[in-house]
Amino acid sequence: MTAPLLLSWIQWLQAARNMSVHTVAAYEGDMQQFLAFQNGHHGKALSLDDLIALQIQDFRAWLAERSREGYEHRSTARALSVVRNFFKYLTKQGYPPNPALAAIRAPRLKIGLPRPRKPGLGNGIKRYLRCFILAGFV
Repeated sequence: MTAPLLLSWIQWLQAARNMSVHTVAAYEGDMQQFLAFQNGHHGKALSLDDLIALQIQDFRAWLAERSREGYEHRSTARALSVVRNFFKYLTKQGYPPNPALAAIRAPRLKIGLPRPRKPGLGNGIKRYLRCFILAGFV
């Protein structure tokens, strides 16, 4: 079943990757949410063979559900990274890779506009440049 492998993955994250307790808890939560969705999506508790055989549609359905639930793109990208990390761990343990996961792209992250500078912040730079100009460097 997947529970012992999930537990060994969590232990590996703590020991080999030396991750913080909070990071490991977030990873575990993301993975539990993914597994719960897939179990509901397929109408049964998935075995390890079922997980390895997940199709691209299964991963896309999970991503679409996260979008419907209002998760931010950044959070979904992190959750997808967690799922990839778990499947990579399975591969290191000798299980076959899931080729569908490689075809999934992370959601595009929104790039914000630069924040306006605070008034008076550039005065020091102006004085600095004025010294260069007066000294004849510019």
